[in-house]
Amino acid sequence: MLNFIINHFEVFISLFALLISFLTYKRNRLKYQYQFAADCRSPDSIVLVDGDDILETKSYTDSVITNLHFINLSNFDIGFFELKAYDNTNNRYLNMLTVNSISFDEQYKQPLELITISDKEARKRHLQLPNFKYGSFKAKSMTYFDIVVFPYENTESITIEFELPKQRFLSAIQKNIHQKFVKCGVNYNINGWKDSKTVKPNCK
Repeated sequence: MLNFIINHFEVFISLFALLISFLTYKRNRLKYQYQFAADCRSPDSIVLVDGDDILETKSYTDSVITNLHFINLSNFDIGFFELKAYDNTNNRYLNMLTVNSISFDEQYKQPLELITISDKEARKRHLQLPNFKYGSFKAKSMTYFDIVVFPYENTESITIEFELPKQRFLSAIQKNIHQKFVKCGVNYNINGWKDSKTVKPNCK
């Protein structure tokens, strides 16, 4: 038995190294799940509110709103970048509402969605906006974003997407850097969005 181990010592070392490599790969592999909301709708009103003073507000009109749940199952934080929205007809980029896009002197205000209940009453829902169009998803946790997009009046469908630092298969042959990484996104048909029509997604 001892002679067998000695004669095959290099084989055992190679197998052990292979096992360590496999365990390291499995531990460092990106593991995640994400889901965009099942609808993208035109809200009654998106506002910035100074405390409880509903009159001291800034209103964002002509927008659509959806949300994202991202579950990071990895043992480490996962960065994301290039969070964007664009018109599918002409590929024109659309403005999005982030904390950073709010003017500096108004960033202390609370972003709210006002949901009309009656002519005299509206329910307030606090929005959880992304700080920037890039950031990170914490390890072993769920991140939630409200995503507010400002389409053009004639926009009929949009794509919302972001990229992860995970190279795509055959990424080495891609010349554009943004074609090298995994994209997570969703397509929405928002035809008639100004009529407050709820629209359904086509996940990518």
